[in-house]
Amino acid sequence: MNKNFLFVSVITIIVSTIITLLLYKQIVYPTIIPMKINNAISIFGDWFPIMSANICKWDGIDVYIENPCDPWGRPHVYGPTWLYIPFVDQFKKFYFFYLPIIFNFIFIFVVINFFKFDKKFKTLIALFYIFSVSTLLAVERANNDIIIFLIVVLLARYRNIFINYFLILFATFSKFYPLCLCIIYLFKKGIKNIFYHFSFLLGLVLIFSYFQYDNLIKIFEVRNLFSSIGVYGFSFFASYKTFININNLILQILFLIPILFIYLKLFKKNFKNDEILNFFQNDVYENRLYLLSSTTILTCYFVFSNFIYREIFLIGLIPWIIVNRDKSSEGNFFDFYFHFLTAKFFISSILIFLNMNKIFENYYLIIRFMKHGLDFYLILIILYVFIISFFSLTKNLLKQT
Repeated sequence: MNKNFLFVSVITIIVSTIITLLLYKQIVYPTIIPMKINNAISIFGDWFPIMSANICKWDGIDVYIENPCDPWGRPHVYGPTWLYIPFVDQFKKFYFFYLPIIFNFIFIFVVINFFKFDKKFKTLIALFYIFSVSTLLAVERANNDIIIFLIVVLLARYRNIFINYFLILFATFSKFYPLCLCIIYLFKKGIKNIFYHFSFLLGLVLIFSYFQYDNLIKIFEVRNLFSSIGVYGFSFFASYKTFININNLILQILFLIPILFIYLKLFKKNFKNDEILNFFQNDVYENRLYLLSSTTILTCYFVFSNFIYREIFLIGLIPWIIVNRDKSSEGNFFDFYFHFLTAKFFISSILIFLNMNKIFENYYLIIRFMKHGLDFYLILIILYVFIISFFSLTKNLLKQT
């Protein structure tokens, strides 16, 4: 057996056991907002309405309007994919309890496997990501973003065109925003090839959407159920609203200073970074995973109002950053990128802990301001890499014509 596989498996079991204890002893609450049924905390709160909607659907109830099978009465706000899971009523224990545990375990295993454990300190750094509030929230709620995350990893790993079409369609009609995953076809050679794959996939999406039009309208009408602001928000809207609400000119100016630093010290001297300019010329796992993860993050951040569990897609940036960091000397762009991303998970978790536990309650707005500031700075770096690599690709494609 591969030693790395065995090591990662052992670490996954240990980490999963610790998370189980944190949930069982209720240590994670109220940092993670508990979901209760009759004053008792219920885990896997985001998974429950999906499974319960299947039961109500087979009883002839329009779950897009109401879902009495859900203890919280939440209508189905996801895509139609989730409503075709078979035999939920017959195997409730498996679907409601064991299946989310399986997905969570696989998710933790995959994340830990992103890190190279040639140095002991990297094991510790991996734990910053696993035990961050955003990751723990996704695991505790068994949010289906975990499944989308695993689909992203599969898309990055396998190049089979039919598997890719299936996975993107499945993900898109599970939660809609994964339509952005079609960007993986930018790795195809030539404008015609890229255009063909984009057009074919878009055509399939439009056909399926036509048959689900009425249900999609119902989901759009209750879109407020899956939006968030405050310290639990992860979006440009949340960052902008916090920036406006702070109503302190000095703090607002301090917020802008790091943006100037990021440009002068980071971006300006990396405009000709070969690893960024030649990003699309290297159709390898790390590049594919980075592209899918960064595109998902940018789409969600600027288009939707998300809960912080959407931040788990930031972890998908790690393999590409580590590969390029190890090839370069210390103090380079990728070294900064890696440490900033790690610091963002660590510091954000502390800030969320302070906010949710009402520590320094009089400064809650400043705490949120700091959290959203970190989000925004990180998004700038991700956006920078995306724009430079995309324009380099465009330039190369135009040369070919």
